[in-house]
Amino acid sequence: MRIFHFVKLAVLILLLPPLAYSEIKPTDWIGTYQMNHDGWRGTLVIFEPKCPAPALCTYAVSYIDDKGVSNTGTIEAIDQQGQHMAFYLNFPENKQKFDGYIFSWDKSKMAGTTYWHGRTFGFYAVKTGPASKTKPGSILIKAAVSPDKVDAGKSALITVSALTPDGKSPVPGASVTITTGGGFFEVVGTTKITGSTDNNGMFKAIWHTQPKSAYQANLDYVFSIEVTKAGYETSRGEAVISVIVK
Repeated sequence: MRIFHFVKLAVLILLLPPLAYSEIKPTDWIGTYQMNHDGWRGTLVIFEPKCPAPALCTYAVSYIDDKGVSNTGTIEAIDQQGQHMAFYLNFPENKQKFDGYIFSWDKSKMAGTTYWHGRTFGFYAVKTGPASKTKPGSILIKAAVSPDKVDAGKSALITVSALTPDGKSPVPGASVTITTGGGFFEVVGTTKITGSTDNNGMFKAIWHTQPKSAYQANLDYVFSIEVTKAGYETSRGEAVISVIVK
C-alpha cells in the first residue's frame, strides 16, 4: 500500500506598494519639441502667451513644418492628472487632433496618436529646449501700395504679404494691424484696420483720403503695419502714400 504524503508548500508573497509616479505639472508641457507624426517632421511649440491677467492665461500651441511653414493650434484639454494633452493643429484644409501623453519620469518626451480621414496614426515628440528660445524669427513683411501717389479725394490699395523668415513660403492666418494718421479704411471707416492673411499669406485693405477740401498742400501718410502669429516674433513694417493736391 502506497502512502502519499501531500506536502503543502507555503509561498510567501511579498506585497509591494504600487509604483509612485512622478508628479506632472502643467508647466512640464511647455517647451519646443522635435515631432514626428507618421513620418511628417516638424517643430511643435507649447508656450504660455502673454495675457492681461492670470485668469485669462491659457497655454497655446503652434507647429512649424520642415519647410518653415507655421500653423496655429489650440489645446482642448490637459487631464488624467496632467499626463494627457489633447490639442489640434490647423493644417491647411485639415484641423487635425492629437492625443499626447507626457512620460512620467522623463518629461522631455511625449507620444500618442493622431487622426486623419478616419484613421489613427502614431506620433512622438522630444523636447529640445524651452519655448522662449524656439521662435523661428520674425515674419518677413512685404508691403505694396497702389498707387503710392494718390489724388486728394481718391483711394489706394494696401497689400501686406507675410512670409516665413527665409522668404520662401507664405504665412497664412497671421494677424495684421494697419494704422495711419488720417483718412479712413473702407469697411471700418476708421484710421485702423485689422484682419488675417489668406492662404497666400496676403491681406488687402482699401484706404480713402480725406475730401479734397481738407488739404492745403501735398501730404505723406505713414502706415504702421504689425503682423503677429503664434510661433513667430512680432513683425513691424511701414508703407507710405503721398496725397497730391491739384
